[in-house]
Amino acid sequence: MNINDLEHWLRRSRSSAQPEPPPTLHADIMRAVRRARPERRTGLITRLPRWIMLNVGAVVLMLALVVLLRPRPRAAEPAWESVETALTAVSSVVGQIRTTAPLQDEATKLGEDARTATGFLLSNLPSI
Repeated sequence: MNINDLEHWLRRSRSSAQPEPPPTLHADIMRAVRRARPERRTGLITRLPRWIMLNVGAVVLMLALVVLLRPRPRAAEPAWESVETALTAVSSVVGQIRTTAPLQDEATKLGEDARTATGFLLSNLPSI
């Protein structure tokens, strides 16, 4: 037998050997698929329609955005006329602390810090 005879024989056998599927094939496959599915849980969450859960999630998200993005009340600004009056008030408080504090060294350091802060603020803040 040569190659051409073998090819001719294979082609002829392929065309005549087309089996007809049984008429219940589709129903058998669908029955097997239904049996293979896992059982559904019957909890409260799985019984609720998905669109209800999605709407609740969207409402929660919107409320979170409203809370996070609402304008914050501005802090009350000091009623001082200018930076100099505020620094004068700080200096007077430091003077009171210096006269009544038992730790004289700490009061001196606090005064030096206040003077340094005064100089820094006066050099960096615009005049009002």
